Amino acid sequence: MFLGEKEQEMGDTERDNATFTQVFTRLAGSAEATVDRDGLFDALCCAGKTPTQWDELCPRRDSAVFNLEDALLFYQHCPQPDPPLIEVAHIPIPTAIVTQKVHTAFGISDQRQEELLDLLYAYDRDGLFDLAKVYDFIKFCDDMAATKDDVLKKLLSKKVESPAGNKSTPPSTQLVSSVVRRGFVIISRDIRFTAFRFLLAQPQKLVVTLGIIRNNDMDDKIFLDDIFCVVSDANTETPVAISLHKDQQKNYTTGELELPAGEYSIVVMCGGVTLERVKPSGEGGEQLIGENKKLTKRFKMTLMNMFEMFDWDMDGLLNRKEFDAFTAASGDDPMSDEDWQVLSEHFSIRDGCVPMSTFLQMHQIEADSCEDGTGDFADMWTSLHLVGYDDHFQLRKACPIRLEITSQTPVTLDEDFRICSKWEERGYVTEYFYRHGVDQNAPLPTKLFMGEYFGVLVTNTEGAQASDVYALKIKGTDGVEMRLAVDPQCFKPTEYHGQFVSLAFFSSSAPNWDVELAMIKMP
Repeated sequence: MFLGEKEQEMGDTERDNATFTQVFTRLAGSAEATVDRDGLFDALCCAGKTPTQWDELCPRRDSAVFNLEDALLFYQHCPQPDPPLIEVAHIPIPTAIVTQKVHTAFGISDQRQEELLDLLYAYDRDGLFDLAKVYDFIKFCDDMAATKDDVLKKLLSKKVESPAGNKSTPPSTQLVSSVVRRGFVIISRDIRFTAFRFLLAQPQKLVVTLGIIRNNDMDDKIFLDDIFCVVSDANTETPVAISLHKDQQKNYTTGELELPAGEYSIVVMCGGVTLERVKPSGEGGEQLIGENKKLTKRFKMTLMNMFEMFDWDMDGLLNRKEFDAFTAASGDDPMSDEDWQVLSEHFSIRDGCVPMSTFLQMHQIEADSCEDGTGDFADMWTSLHLVGYDDHFQLRKACPIRLEITSQTPVTLDEDFRICSKWEERGYVTEYFYRHGVDQNAPLPTKLFMGEYFGVLVTNTEGAQASDVYALKIKGTDGVEMRLAVDPQCFKPTEYHGQFVSLAFFSSSAPNWDVELAMIKMP
């Protein structure tokens, strides 16, 4: 080993030890404190190690305690996973680990596993728990001196309250069941998104809540008050409700609905008010691999965030449908059964699903092929751009979302991946906006559809002539941002698809807002 390499290795070891010391200190309370066997296991996992053969490595002794020096010895003997479980700056760990820990410790039945997941994901951020919160949460579980079922009931009683919905009509106390899924909407030349469906065997009350899952690839303001969900009759595509309200957690909600029995769909749409026009170079800007020929840390984090976008059921794995959605969204064809069989034979597959470690390994192999000349980094960048990223690993055109249905009785929520044109996506809902809007003073029949946080200005072009041209002046009150959907200097109604045309989209940070419209027919 050359001297420089040895110094580099020593430097890495010192940094690793410093990381573990930081984790241990946060868990134990101080560097001088001690932890028991379970606390040591937690510290090793949170610091990114894999304590394999744990019973042999650390035999069970009820009275055993470990100080920092003891713990460091265990840390140095544990293998390092690839990728590490944590991002050192924030020390988060995957929620799935916490789920499994509680499940194992308390023997929670499979029938209640989904309830536990709902609870955990009410406390997490982007699929990760903050370390301090994790420790407090597990300590809370350990302090419960009751039966296993009672423990879960008490845990569930700590769940974040349901959204307020329509302020004048609070959600019914009968809404006791909840189902949560992840998804996304990607806005580019076409719209690619997660579509949801659910079936009601009988009439019931429910609330649909939409939230943005922000990660370190996103600007804080992008998509803020700029997305909404549309609940429709799945057979006729007739909208029945839209998320018009914001709850106390700043999520977007339909308020309480009373729906008859039937099949329903939910899609998430974006007004595009907060989006910037960013044209990727085609070749990227950031490095995908480092000098060691491995994926860079920043690219790994981007891939991990991307993985979460397609992990709709939040189990830490991509099943066949979720993985096919990823391949389609990133520009490839869905895998055939033969291709999936080959993947299963050459990569580590868990329960018929792709874990995150395999997802990263696949991208490492693709990068290796680019290095040896059989692949092309431009193709990797094309995939990133199609999923909504720019040249600097910033998520500019895609919004990861969290969808929750709170209902009287359990609802099964199915997901699917769809691609459509902007016209196909918005065509059926634009008429709904018009029918439920407020009349505006204009030569063409025009209405303003308003929610608490967003709105759409829609005109009815029925009867317009090919020679008709209008000039528009649209102004919002304080706190209103706007995206024009037509040319305000030369609006020609007959050049647009359909009878109902969106003139402008709005987002508002102000509770009471309005828009002024001046529409003049040009000679």
